[in-house]
Amino acid sequence: GGAMAAGLSVAVGTQVPVQNHDLVFASIDSRGAPGRLNQFVLRQFGISTTVLKKLAPQLGERGYAMLKVPPGDAAPGRNIVLVVTVDEDASSQQLLARNLTRVLQIGDVQSARSVWMPLMGTGTGGLSLEESLHTTMDALTKSASELEWSWLNFSFGPDASAERVRDLIRIARSYFPTVSNLDRMPSDEA
Repeated sequence: GGAMAAGLSVAVGTQVPVQNHDLVFASIDSRGAPGRLNQFVLRQFGISTTVLKKLAPQLGERGYAMLKVPPGDAAPGRNIVLVVTVDEDASSQQLLARNLTRVLQIGDVQSARSVWMPLMGTGTGGLSLEESLHTTMDALTKSASELEWSWLNFSFGPDASAERVRDLIRIARSYFPTVSNLDRMPSDEA
């Protein structure tokens, strides 16, 4: 691999805005139940959570589902990828590792330019932020050579303390040494 790492800028923050990304990840259970994270993501694009129930067969069968965001002011044809991290059959860590790896084989996922990635499986899934980040980074580094991404922005969520964020950045930098901290960047909106 390494193709991805070369041209990819990886950044992290506690509340990275979802909108300006063409690929957005969220976690879900195999039944398509609305959770805090997937509801938050769908709300950003004005999509009703009723759509989730319709995806249940795909979620159960494949371990993921993709939702096309209808083009509009908010988004020119974006994709939301829902990754199953809760199911009776396996631990959330196994599910995240397996299903994220599967998703990373999809052409539309590989060809994305800007990607918004939360720490999946940390709600009902019960993973710690650190476990989620390690599992996600492992899957990403395995698939790195197939990904054409330019920007990967991790959103750790508003609950992560400054100390926790430092630890998470240390983990992220063990995979991608040049990770930048968006919370530290001067904001252009005063």
